[in-house]
Amino acid sequence: MALTVGTGPFGRQPTGRFNFEPPRQNVLYVDAIPGRVRGRLGRETVVDSRRVHMVHESGRLPVWYFPEEDVRAELVPDGALTRRGEPLLEGLVAVDFKSLDEWLEEDERVTGHPRDPFHRIDVRRSSRHVKVSLGAQTLAESERPLALFEAGLPTRWYLPREDVRMELLEPSETRTVCAYKGQAETYSFGEHRDIASPIPTPSARSRRYRASSASTTSSSTSSSRASRSSGPPHRSLGASPARRRVRGASCSR
Repeated sequence: MALTVGTGPFGRQPTGRFNFEPPRQNVLYVDAIPGRVRGRLGRETVVDSRRVHMVHESGRLPVWYFPEEDVRAELVPDGALTRRGEPLLEGLVAVDFKSLDEWLEEDERVTGHPRDPFHRIDVRRSSRHVKVSLGAQTLAESERPLALFEAGLPTRWYLPREDVRMELLEPSETRTVCAYKGQAETYSFGEHRDIASPIPTPSARSRRYRASSASTTSSSTSSSRASRSSGPPHRSLGASPARRRVRGASCSR
């Protein structure tokens, strides 16, 4: 799971317990990670490193830090280069992720933010009955959902599109980007904006999980009870049963 965000062990809302009182602020963990990372701006390679460090810090998404000699500082946009006085980070610098046009981990493009090696996504077929509603309106109901478990976030229920009342949803201008699941458009229901999000262009990572579909935000509600599964889902819409926002969530708009 993510170490320092959401419900992680050093996050703001941990779900587990230690046999000691852990710090909740100013936690800094620096981890050397394998692999090559490159960052490009236009046709220029600004970062090229095989000595990457992942910095985990309380309440923040992890950040890549690189040895200074692996970064062409003269090409980094103004204000996008970070040096810190922490002894653990001596000789290392970070480049703001959004300041460059493209990032590659080995030869695979990374979108949104660096991928956390402690982050995990599992998708499981379930035999529960799941109903998604907003107020008195039922938006979806299914007996063949997928359950998506993502570290630090509430469970999301993914339903086949034929079990979703798509005629009630209207396309929205909002687009989302997730380092783990890919890019998506969103749908709205009346005045309730961006409550559903199909994923027609999944990332390479998400294709491995075979989780192509749509996800509602926490402005809708879902209920579930045990029932018999009626078959595996294909295209889907998902719902988060808990209404809450977790700082440092892995997906952003």
